[in-house]
Amino acid sequence: MMEKEKGFSIIELIIVLIITAILAQLGFVSFNRYTRRTRAFAAKTALKNIQKECEANNNLNASDKFTALPINGYSLDSGVNNNCAGNSDGFIVANPLKSDYLPVWRLNPQKGTITCSYDSTENSFFIECNRQGKLERFKNQISKAYKEGRLLENKFYERGKSRYVIVEGDTWEAAQANAVSLGGNLATINDKEENDFLTAALYGADKVSDKLEEKFRISGEPLRGTSIWLGHIDKNSEGTYRSVSGEKTYSNWGPGEYSDGIGKQEKYTILTLFDNFNRDPGMVGTVANRQYNTQALIDRGGAHIFYGLAEIKIDE
Repeated sequence: MMEKEKGFSIIELIIVLIITAILAQLGFVSFNRYTRRTRAFAAKTALKNIQKECEANNNLNASDKFTALPINGYSLDSGVNNNCAGNSDGFIVANPLKSDYLPVWRLNPQKGTITCSYDSTENSFFIECNRQGKLERFKNQISKAYKEGRLLENKFYERGKSRYVIVEGDTWEAAQANAVSLGGNLATINDKEENDFLTAALYGADKVSDKLEEKFRISGEPLRGTSIWLGHIDKNSEGTYRSVSGEKTYSNWGPGEYSDGIGKQEKYTILTLFDNFNRDPGMVGTVANRQYNTQALIDRGGAHIFYGLAEIKIDE
């Protein structure tokens, strides 16, 4: 009789494939960890080399600039023209392109120290670094946007699960783009309580209304610069103002504003931050987009809308 042929059963093949997949996954995880460690170490080494170069330049009374070389996975922040004194905060910073993948490295040129922080809670790849929480990361993001001229002030307002900032934008679209870059949208006011909170926070002495008036008032001209964009828009001119983020809206309309806006096909809403004979702070008005903000008007200050109220939801 012929001998029975030997081979693998289907079950054995499946088991082999499962084991192979597990080993491949473990290999990928190990390689990923190795890659991240290598890039982080390279960034730290780059800052050490910058520190040595700046110290050598100082000893030789040479240039106060250093040679900036590209760092894989990082961008370098050192102020203007690779200054050995660092940025406006006094640091030379290696910022990761993916903050949840790699740590931030900071060189303090005055003290000669290098520290790191890591804001991800998903793993402990960089346990030697200080943990940077989401709030600290948000504050750093706001500070950076302010230095870049995208915010009116280096400040945010927090209520419930929302944070609000005043973003630059001489058109609704420009203000919305700045809001999106911070992880949010132009604000949607959901109820009277939120409307009252924003009015109290933004209107008054030394508040946003004062800052805008000081920045934009032109003697002898009507002031509209102390109004700011909101996220309620009649995008398709269908006669209804809806939230750009799809939320329910509460609109404390100024007298005649809603019907006037619909009649004139004014697509955009603004939050009033001034007080006159027919407008109270916190009322909502409607405007066409500010295509009237010509360069000449912008250069001299202007009296239209140049900022918006951005709302960033707090991630659970």
